[in-house]
Amino acid sequence: AVLPAGHGYNHGDTAGNLALGVHLLMAVFVTFAGSLQLVPAIRGKAPRFHRWNGRAFIAVAFVIALSGLFIAFTRGAVAGTYMAIGNMLNAVLLMLCAGQALRFARKKRFDLHGRWALRAFVLMLGVFFYRLGMMLWFAANQGPVGHTEAFDGPFDIALAFGHVLVPVAILELYL
Repeated sequence: AVLPAGHGYNHGDTAGNLALGVHLLMAVFVTFAGSLQLVPAIRGKAPRFHRWNGRAFIAVAFVIALSGLFIAFTRGAVAGTYMAIGNMLNAVLLMLCAGQALRFARKKRFDLHGRWALRAFVLMLGVFFYRLGMMLWFAANQGPVGHTEAFDGPFDIALAFGHVLVPVAILELYL
């Protein structure tokens, strides 16, 4: 009921409803599972938990990315074409980074594993950054400056890609 028409529960669309349910449920899971991966005490004192939680995180990263792509291709863009492209970029980058994190963990290259896992975690939060960015922009400008109903205004286009690329760029500066 709170999602835009055609993007929430749709009677008779079993595959789409399942994809959406899995996508949203897994987003909650990875937010918490990913956060636990960042705690040094857990990595140091419970390495087995870290490994299994990390495996679950990687698997769920792929489920979220693939279900998000399925939703985008079958239900269309919620917030315009640019946002759909930005979210597809997010999904592809997420799968790439999650795959690299797993690859380097298997090679016991934990220095590189940690960097790729952080990138995956930041990308996993992409839609959160989208909503945060939009609300902060609207609050700072006391309204939807640069936003259109079709989500094709200058702010919309910048945010469509910025919600993916800016957090990763900040992480890269940190690294």
